Amino acid sequence: MKRPLGLILFFSLCPFWAASAADPAKPTCSWKLIRPVCEDPKSNSLDLRKIPRAKPTASCLTFFLVHKPGRYNQIKAFDTTTEKLRKNTLAISEEVRERAIRTVTGGAPQGEWTREQKAFVTRLKTVRFVAADSLDESCVALKDPGIPNAAYTAETHTITICPSLTRVHSQMIASSLAHELGHSISPCAMSKSLYKISSGTDVTDVIHCLWPSPDPENDEITGQNVRIARQTLEAEFAVTNPELSSNSESAELIRCGILKPVAYGDVKSPVAHRQFLKCALSQNQPDYSNWLAQSQLGSETMPKKLSPAQRKIIERAKSLNPAVCQSKTEETYADSFAGQVLARTVEEKDLSARTISQYAHDFSTVACRSQLESGYDFTPTLYPSAADRVRLLIETDAAMHKLGCEKDPSPLCAIEAEAFLAPAQPGASRPPTQPQGVAK
Repeated sequence: MKRPLGLILFFSLCPFWAASAADPAKPTCSWKLIRPVCEDPKSNSLDLRKIPRAKPTASCLTFFLVHKPGRYNQIKAFDTTTEKLRKNTLAISEEVRERAIRTVTGGAPQGEWTREQKAFVTRLKTVRFVAADSLDESCVALKDPGIPNAAYTAETHTITICPSLTRVHSQMIASSLAHELGHSISPCAMSKSLYKISSGTDVTDVIHCLWPSPDPENDEITGQNVRIARQTLEAEFAVTNPELSSNSESAELIRCGILKPVAYGDVKSPVAHRQFLKCALSQNQPDYSNWLAQSQLGSETMPKKLSPAQRKIIERAKSLNPAVCQSKTEETYADSFAGQVLARTVEEKDLSARTISQYAHDFSTVACRSQLESGYDFTPTLYPSAADRVRLLIETDAAMHKLGCEKDPSPLCAIEAEAFLAPAQPGASRPPTQPQGVAK
């Protein structure tokens, strides 16, 4: 699932800026200075609005958000967007998409892409970006209005951009969308298959497949069926495993022959993911085990001995929610991929330390958001810590070199851009079936 990208932090970078401005090539600032310090939400409710930055004094530079206790009274306009803001955000999304593609291909010409890279590119190219309104169910779930956010939904292979995210500056939009694109090629996403609606399919075909015996006298149900069918056609793609989601709409559409596999859309156990998974699955195993115990058995931790009935419940839960799809592993991967896209941005645009600092600042609000905002269900078993999320975004060689800052020496599971360039091992790719090519 797509997780909190929001706001809440007054974050000063004065000493950090003073240190890094002198000689950005030399590590002069401490990693401690870019760690977020999450404020107490009861005394510090903040609003991410477009306002002028604080003026620098000497070599001290402060980035800040608006500090207003009555934040929800100040953001009534944030539940709507404008056509201009929507177009601007969608333009940024396409720029981020192209940079993400260059991240996984190393900028190599298309003719040199490996089968694995083609699979990643196919997933990235086929993701649909939608600038939604505040009534969209994804945005309602993400506590919009007022909380800049976006969400990736595998069933429709769509990234939903909530109204509030269109109202913030480009750095916040870009890092949020890079994070969501990370979900579209994560180990969990790649463990499922990419499907596309077959050409010539219309609303009637979808309705007859999903509801072979509808109730013609119930107008409300019929109208809802038509809406769902139209949304299915608009989405065009789906990422699913019909064996694990046998009762889902996408599984029905696959059985009817309406959804068909996409050429180059799948690859088994990508080489690019192996080092990350080796670290993340080991590190997150206790959290995964505790989550299974809490969600399936109502126990805080996994019992040392399971009864036959409990064992059956846990094995079933593992098959439906494998470790590669655990929330904490998913979010770690998405944050880390956003960091690699930022690193590529640093290199391609020669970003200044000040701009990179703005990325760090904004992502700090994102990281703290999930832990502080009332009504949000934050548990350590589901999310990386706020400090780790910022590290995943910022601690790349390109960004830290430009900042002139040393890395935190403590271990961290993160993907490396070089991993995408490793040649796929023989037999690693899944041959296309019923090809409907996207990336060739």
